[in-house]
Order: sequence, then C-alpha cells, then structure tokens
Amino acid sequence: MTTLKHLALIGDSTIDNIVWVPSYQQCVAHYLTTLNPDYSITNLAADGFTSGDVLKGQAPQISYKARRDAGDEFPGMEHGCKVFYPLQKIKELEAVDAVVLSVGGNDVREILGDMCMLPQRVSEFWENYPKIIEELSKITPNIIIILQYRPCYIKDGIYGVYAAMDAVNHMVGGHFKDVDILHALMEEIYPPVLALARQHNIPILDLPRTFDIHNADLYECQIEPSESGGQLIAEMVTHILNEHDFDGQSRFYFKGDEEIESEQNTDDVWRVDATADFTPNLYLKQLI
Repeated sequence: MTTLKHLALIGDSTIDNIVWVPSYQQCVAHYLTTLNPDYSITNLAADGFTSGDVLKGQAPQISYKARRDAGDEFPGMEHGCKVFYPLQKIKELEAVDAVVLSVGGNDVREILGDMCMLPQRVSEFWENYPKIIEELSKITPNIIIILQYRPCYIKDGIYGVYAAMDAVNHMVGGHFKDVDILHALMEEIYPPVLALARQHNIPILDLPRTFDIHNADLYECQIEPSESGGQLIAEMVTHILNEHDFDGQSRFYFKGDEEIESEQNTDDVWRVDATADFTPNLYLKQLI
C-alpha cells in the first residue's frame, strides 16, 4: 500500500474559504485533495486569522460551524476547546512533508476603517511572520508562502479596501490612484517576507500577480476566494508541489493570461505592476 505524503495548510481564508462557496466540494482544501491524490491534507488554516492569531492562537469563529458540518473540524476542537492553536497542532501531526502558509491579509483588513493604525499593524506583521516561518521550518523545509491577492476592484462597496487606500493617500499627502497605493503598500510590506523566502529557499505563490482585480468571478464579498478563485489557488499550489525544486533557490510562481510563469526571487525590487508609477512607494516609506 502506498503511503500518502502529508500536506498541512496554515493561515486564513485564502485556503479556508468554505464559508464563501456553496459546499465543501468547492473549497480550496477539497480541490487540493482532488488535484493531489498522493497527499493527505490537514487544514489548519482558519478564516479571519491574522499573523498574531496563527502565532498565538484564536477562536476560529467564522468557519468553525461550516468546517464541523462538512466533517473537516479543526483538529483538537472536537473536544470542546474554544481556542485553536495552529502552530501547536501542526507539531502534533505525523510526518508533515510540506506546508502552505497564507497569512497577512487580515492584519490589514481589521483596520480598514482606521488606517492610522497601519504603521503599528505592519510592524506587528514584520515581527510575527519570521516567528511563524521559524516554527514551520522546524517541522519541514518544504514550505510554500502565499502572498495575498489584491481584492476585487469592482466590488469595493463591500469592504471598501480601495476607499481605505484613498485614506492612506490623504495621509501621505499624495495624489495617486487607489490601486497604485495598494501596490505600493504591498511592495513595502512584503520585502522582509521575500528576504525570509530567499534565506530558507522557499517558493512563493505570487497571487498579487495572478488574481485579476477586474475579474469578479474570482471573488466573493470582494476579499474572499470564490469557487473559481479557489480552483486557481489549488492549481497553483499543486504546480509548485510538483514542479518546484525544494532543494533549490526561492522562486516566484504566478499566472498571467494562460501559462504559469516562474522567476527567481532575487534581491531586486519586487513589483506588483512593473509599469505602474513608483512614486507612491517613496511616500509610504515615510509612513511605515
């Protein structure tokens, strides 16, 4: 009998999107199971979790019931525990061969109504992320980092992400487009994560360059992966599992119009849109 390899998922609703699709059969975890028959998959991701929640534990209030009803209950919580500790639970698993980590979007999502807290949240994210990577590296060197996709542009009336970017624009005294502010924010927040990936030879699923913000079919409620979005995420993770050399250097993986592309993660400046105005980044450096 063939022994299945073991894949663990840790993070947020990018990989725990069951609440946002019609059924478990249409969520990211199920698509990963279907696409990777050689793997058993343990879903330790929790919708709504921030980097601090992943590090220190939190109650998985958003997806708890949907996961339980689907037979994919949070490990350890079937005994009545109210707080879920993903980093503790992954240490209790047997022989984890690879880990997918997606976290950070909720660190900003929680302050969309008060972007004056942005410097504090970015500082906390920069402090938490290396600690998460350090703990995961003790379990397996085969880690896949997912960068947060950009929210849907044409559904901004739901969470107001781009309205919040306008607020940041006013904070830095600029006159830029909301999308350019979002790009600049990502390009300022992620360099320490990219440096960690280079240090540990970790592949990166570059969703900012994969999700089309004008394609509403990829999203639910502006910021959640729909069934189509989840399929795309699962497809990309599967490609990295099958094609990436985990003994080699860190690489970006992203998908344009047709093919999945890959490029080495160097210390060159990472851009969401290489054609966009770089000036907002200079303003944001003064803020965060």
